[in-house]
Amino acid sequence: MLWERILAIAALVILYGVVWIFAGHGAGPLGLVLLLGWPQVWGAAQLPGWLGIALLIRAYFISNQSFPILRGWGATLLGCSLWLFVIKSEAMQFTIMTAIPFHFAWGYAALTGFRPPLRNLTRVLTERPTAVLFAVGLFALEALIRLPGVLNMAFASGQARRDWLLTLLPLLYFSADLLLIYVIWHGRNWARWSYLALSLWGWGQFFWYTGTTPLAVFPQNLRIGAQLLATSIAFVLLYRSPGSDWFRTIVQPQESPSH
Repeated sequence: MLWERILAIAALVILYGVVWIFAGHGAGPLGLVLLLGWPQVWGAAQLPGWLGIALLIRAYFISNQSFPILRGWGATLLGCSLWLFVIKSEAMQFTIMTAIPFHFAWGYAALTGFRPPLRNLTRVLTERPTAVLFAVGLFALEALIRLPGVLNMAFASGQARRDWLLTLLPLLYFSADLLLIYVIWHGRNWARWSYLALSLWGWGQFFWYTGTTPLAVFPQNLRIGAQLLATSIAFVLLYRSPGSDWFRTIVQPQESPSH
């Protein structure tokens, strides 16, 4: 029923907001980071917070079958936003304790939302060639390795120049990467080519400004080498058979039988 949806969405948003309101200690500007926090400082927490709220609002208008899934993703984005704040909080233990009710609500939303897709995981995995599974896994691994650097770059650029756009741009670029990886997982050929172009552009800019020095064999540069290796292997798997054959099969329309 619609009132049950309203209560479920309101509970998540209110419990999430309570953490911000009671987090007016030191690191929490004016106690309400989502609305009143400075974007150049809190952009990393604000962006997934607003995206999560937008998904929860959108979930109200969709079918009963899709509602739990979208609610689960919305709650997860709110949880990511909260933990990005916790990392910088000067009263971390108090913030975590304040967030306990939200974590119960988040866990319930995630459990009910992600359980149906997990039941179909075996079927989904068998529908994709092993090359595609490995490629998407390598993309996800590369994104995970890159995430700390993205956050550091966003915070450093935004705080140094007091420009909130410099904080959000690396995060938006990273979000676009994640979206394309997700669409590649679903077999869209245009996403495969778009991600290749975006990766070439990103790596080209990186080496244009830094030269070949970052690939030198030093411990602090092993992360960059691991990222480049994972991305290169993943693209080879996607653009060679049987990976490339699967993408062409997915996008081709079914021919009607001739009479």
